[in-house]
Amino acid sequence: MPGAAAALAYTHSDALQGMVAKLGDGVTAFGAAFLAGLACGVWESVDDIALLRQSDRIFKPEMDAEQAKQYHDNWLRAVGRAEKWSQE
Repeated sequence: MPGAAAALAYTHSDALQGMVAKLGDGVTAFGAAFLAGLACGVWESVDDIALLRQSDRIFKPEMDAEQAKQYHDNWLRAVGRAEKWSQE
């Protein structure tokens, strides 16, 4: 059984019907450093930074597209109901 982070990554991959990359530890610190370097001209664009990124693991969708669409539709319906409930 995968850990919570892996389970969430699989869920996102299934929902998006695309690959999800799990980045290594310290991602927040790297993000701050990359943005600072971008602001200071160390990198010219976000595309330059993307070349430096390394994934620890790639999650691919395991759910078929029709089932993923059904889950997504149900999620949208639940969000709509929650919005109405929050306005009461």
